Order: sequence, then structure tokens, then C-alpha cells
Amino acid sequence: VTPEPSLIKEEDPEHPEPPLIEEQREEKPNVKPESSWAKEEQKMETLIEEQGEPAPPLIKEEEGDPEPPLNEEPNVKPESSTESHTGTKNSLSHTRTKKSRPHCGTKKKSFKCDICGKSLKKNYTLKKHYQTHTGERPFTCQTCGKSFSSKGNLNIHKRIHTGERPYSCQTCGKTFHQIGHLNIHKRIHTGERPFPCQTCGKSFYKICDLNVHKRTHTGEKPFTCQICGKSFIRSSQLNVHRRIHTGERPFPCQTCGRSFSHLGNLNVHRRTHTGERPFPCQTCGKKFRSNRNLNVHRRVHTGERPFSCQTCGKSFFQISHLNVHKRTHTGERPFSCQTCGKSFSRIAHLDGHLRTHTGERPFPCQTCGKCFSEKSSLKVHKRIHTGERPFSCQTCGKSFAQIASFLSKETQQVASSLSKQHSLLLKERRATVDSRLHC
Repeated sequence: VTPEPSLIKEEDPEHPEPPLIEEQREEKPNVKPESSWAKEEQKMETLIEEQGEPAPPLIKEEEGDPEPPLNEEPNVKPESSTESHTGTKNSLSHTRTKKSRPHCGTKKKSFKCDICGKSLKKNYTLKKHYQTHTGERPFTCQTCGKSFSSKGNLNIHKRIHTGERPYSCQTCGKTFHQIGHLNIHKRIHTGERPFPCQTCGKSFYKICDLNVHKRTHTGEKPFTCQICGKSFIRSSQLNVHRRIHTGERPFPCQTCGRSFSHLGNLNVHRRTHTGERPFPCQTCGKKFRSNRNLNVHRRVHTGERPFSCQTCGKSFFQISHLNVHKRTHTGERPFSCQTCGKSFSRIAHLDGHLRTHTGERPFPCQTCGKCFSEKSSLKVHKRIHTGERPFSCQTCGKSFAQIASFLSKETQQVASSLSKQHSLLLKERRATVDSRLHC
């Protein structure tokens, strides 16, 4: 998993963005002023969803198949000057007519959308624009059946089936289906982030990332699961969430066969086979397989415990620990053994319990070779070799390798203390009774 931007964002990782389709008629370098980025990106955001999934924005029709203008006024050429006795005057009039044409052309925006009020220069572009409101998709892919509102979008979509990637980055050689993706990719090399958040100042490569980020400030979660009602900031997050209900796990590990509902989880899992831990803690040097695990670990050093139990007030480093803790109040034990029926509050406890039936001991000690059914048992065992005794008695200073031994010592001390207090109370009561008898 790579750090943000899963595009893996912290994110989620990481999550695939819908394609942004933006074609140019010619493959000429086109340097745009900074103010035009937002206009270009906004154009790439305008296309509505196609067949229930986010679709690429509208693009221009390719030059190979231009659409003729419909009901457009024909270009009227100025009358040619005829030779006459007033030829100079006619010639001057002709010249003035030519000069006035560009000025008239810039004012011409007479085709207006009745729905949203947008003005367009040509009638046939207005007709295409109406498709964004009507949802009309007259161009269908013969391979997969997906439909599109423009022929240009269909032509670009076909590259998914053909594997064609005609646009390549001159810096790293990465190739793309469409030039819009290449232009955005180039910002990774230049460091350009032309879309800043007006609330917190954070900048983004793409306007769609900025629009999603804004929801963290507004609290907007427009994508809702129809099954359980949970809402999400991104449509990709909703798509991943749905797999919880369907049980779909489309990303299998080629090494062990284990499947995952999210590609980012598979990438992290692969590191269990390779041993790769690319995320080191700058404080203690400990390394982690994912950036998320590193961020959680940092709270050990900062002392941050942002997740609190509403019942008892106890705080936790991770929300998953809080969710497990809540079961101590509710008594919920959702994980049951199919062999003996015993239930557990945590799936890790169930996994460890199942090994008591199978006899499996998958955690061997690298020093002496002894095997254990649980990783925690191996961790405690290693202290025999290292001599580590992390649990100390505050009264006598004695140290222990296991917390069970430490608690046993504490229990003995408490019992001894209670026994002494009980003896004193008995003596006081006997003295009181004796005094009454003698009175």
C-alpha cells in the first residue's frame, strides 16, 4: 500500500477513482494558464453516471467523424466587389465587412439550454448537452454492452478491451488510456496541486479529490448502503462496503489463496509473505506493513486515545479495540465454535480456540523450536530466553515474565492484607465483648 494520495488514501488507500475522460483533437503540447485548470477539471466532472457507475465526463467528438451542425445559420460570405466606376469605394466596403466578421463571431452564443440556462455556440453541441439531462446514451459498446452519451466516450472506453494506451509520460514512461489522465499524472512529477481547499488550505492534484475532501468539513455522506443504511463520502467506499453483505472477495492472494474484498488489503497481506515492512516509526524505529498500522502505533508514543467508551469512559488507541470492549458491557459473543458451541467476543480468541480441537501449533520458537497455538503464548515464552520481566511489584520490587504470575503475587498480597485486617477486627470485637462482660 502506498501512502496518500490510495489514490491510496490514508487513505483507502486507498480506492480506484472513476475514469476522467478528456480528449484533445490534436496531440500538441498545450500550456494552459493556472486559472484554466479548474475550468478543465470541472468539465471533466460534468458527465453523469452511466449504467449506475461513475462515468467519464463529456469529451469532444473526434475529428474523424464530425457531426454536421443542425439548424445553424450558414456562413454568409460578403458580396464580392464588382468592377465599377466606384471600385475603390466597393473595395473599402468589402474590407470593412471582412474585418467586422471576427467581432460578430465572438458575440454569437445564441443556443441556450432551457433546463440549466447554459449557452452554447452551436446547435448540435446543445443537442449533445441535453443528453446530460435526459440520460440518453445512444452509443453502445459491442463488447460489453455499456452505453455512452457520446461517440468519443465510447471510443475511449473501447481501449479498455483492446488494451490500447496511446498516451505515455515522458518522465517515467507510464501509459494511459486518455490524455486527461496523463495530464493529471504529470502533476506527480511537477508537484503541482492546483486545487486548494478554502477551509483548511490542503491542496490536491484533481478537482474530484478536492470535492471529496470538502465533505470531511461539511459532513456530507451522499452514498448510502440500501441494505444497512450506512453512508459514505466516496462511491468507491460504498462499493467495497457492499461486499460485506454479498460476501464477495474478488482479490485472491496468489501465494496462499486467501481472498480479500479490497485490493489495498491484498497488497498489505502480501507483505506477510515477503516480510516487507516499508513504514518505519521515526520515534522507535519499529516497522509496519501498512501506513494505517503505523499511524495507530504512533499513539503509543503520543498517548492519544481518541476512542472512548460511552458506558465506562475507558479510552482506546483503535476503534476496533473499542468495539470489542463494548461487548464486555453487552455480553455479546458473536463468534461461536462449530465443534463445541463455545462462544467468544473476539474472532482472534475463536481462532486460538479452534486449534485446541485441531492440535495445530503454527507459532514456533526460533530459539528452541517449541511450538504454540497462539502468538501471544509464543511472545511470553520468548522471555525465558531473553530474560525479560516486564511486570514489577510496586511493593517489593520483584519482577515477573508473565502478567498472570504478577497478578497472582498481587492477589496473595491483597489476601494477606485482608487477613491481617480481619484479625485486628476480631481482636477489637473480642476486647469489646470482654469489657462488657466485666462491667
